[in-house]
Amino acid sequence: MRRIISFYSTLLAVLIIMILVPLWALLLLYGKGDGFSRSLSIGEIWYDTKILTVFTVVMAPAAVFALCCVLWRLAKAAVPAGVSAIWGFCTFQATLFLALYLIFAAPWSTLLSMDWRGAWPDLITFPDPVQLPSDEELEYPALPLADEEPTDPYAYTLYDLDGNDVPMSQFKDKVLFFNLWTTWCGFCRLEFPHIERLYEALRETPNIAFVLVSPEDPAVVRAWVDTQTLKLPFYTIRREDIPDDFKRASLPTTLIIAPGGRTVFRHAGAVRWNGLKTQQFLQGLAAQIAGNVEAAS
Repeated sequence: MRRIISFYSTLLAVLIIMILVPLWALLLLYGKGDGFSRSLSIGEIWYDTKILTVFTVVMAPAAVFALCCVLWRLAKAAVPAGVSAIWGFCTFQATLFLALYLIFAAPWSTLLSMDWRGAWPDLITFPDPVQLPSDEELEYPALPLADEEPTDPYAYTLYDLDGNDVPMSQFKDKVLFFNLWTTWCGFCRLEFPHIERLYEALRETPNIAFVLVSPEDPAVVRAWVDTQTLKLPFYTIRREDIPDDFKRASLPTTLIIAPGGRTVFRHAGAVRWNGLKTQQFLQGLAAQIAGNVEAAS
């Protein structure tokens, strides 16, 4: 029994090394992002530095202690009881973590449907945006909106990619499509082509504006945008200026803000925003605002 456990522990350690080392190498070589914040997609499988760090912290100790025990045995020395016990605990921990991941979190459908015959590094691309959920699944509020006392989301300043101040108050009289993102967020980048199609469809529509904001260093955002063909209105914001409502927001988060500051819709996660449902909602909201202005005049 002891030999079986020892063989399993050694095999698990080898598998951990064979998986983690290439994943870290691919992330460092091909990952997008800045510094420690990098992300990568292999086919339709997306991961980033934070995810891989969690796997490494939990799984790597089993491999490290396995290597130590192997070296002791190669030197024909007795493995200290304490080291052997820690190895056993780390192996159990890694096994439990791996089992829970495979049962509850592993993207089996994506893995089974992927074409692994693609040439490397051709597989190392971002997933096809069509895999994102449609905007038809979103529940927008009914129009016209009921009157409500708005909050003030305009009491801070954004910066364009040239570092110029852009007061949020300049959007006060518009329907605002507000997207919070970062360069290292893979799912943020997945929805950009859809947001751009929505932007192109509505850019001539009066009273509708788009603002895509990253809390990263402006130089980092500018460097990333310069590598893209996107024509979206990207901005940055100082971390200390981020409104409290956004500080705990997951990425990406999209808000639709009515003129005057009322947030009428909020969604966390990537979506195909260029569907007719979103276009019609934004156009309907802008038309309601225009109708209110005419009625008031």
